[in-house]
Amino acid sequence: MWRNCFFFGRFELCGDTFTPKYVLAQWAGRYEPWRHLVGRDGKISVYLQTSISEGNDAPRYRLQGKNSVNITGLWACGENVYFGQPPRGQKYSAKQMDNPFAGHEMDDYLFIFDAEGAAFEMFIFKGQRLTIGQVAKDVANGFYAKEIADLEQRTAQHFANV
Repeated sequence: MWRNCFFFGRFELCGDTFTPKYVLAQWAGRYEPWRHLVGRDGKISVYLQTSISEGNDAPRYRLQGKNSVNITGLWACGENVYFGQPPRGQKYSAKQMDNPFAGHEMDDYLFIFDAEGAAFEMFIFKGQRLTIGQVAKDVANGFYAKEIADLEQRTAQHFANV
């Protein structure tokens, strides 16, 4: 399962804004859709927003990126652990803009927020759509701590040497 994790990123809270803005601070791996989300400052920023949808099937939060593209809804699986999937379809918004996540619909995202909400880690898995909910529950229950620590350590070592 963890060998299918082909991107790991740490996003950190940036500034004091009404809508929390997080900037990709450290990463390991490559994820093609990210190149479409690079802002004028050369960084990838995402905004944590309360979901406008309601109901049992709606996520409580969502992440939004450049040009208002919805990156994912965040489904809770315990304290500070969430999962999500990229948006489906070739286009998004009323302007019918190209969806940068088209072709990546089977990928899955796992998020671990720190207790203060000042940062979160994002793991992207290739083709895990059917199992990510269970993986998120397992992480929330303390499983996979070694695998997560290994990814964190390798990424921190890489950025210490850059």
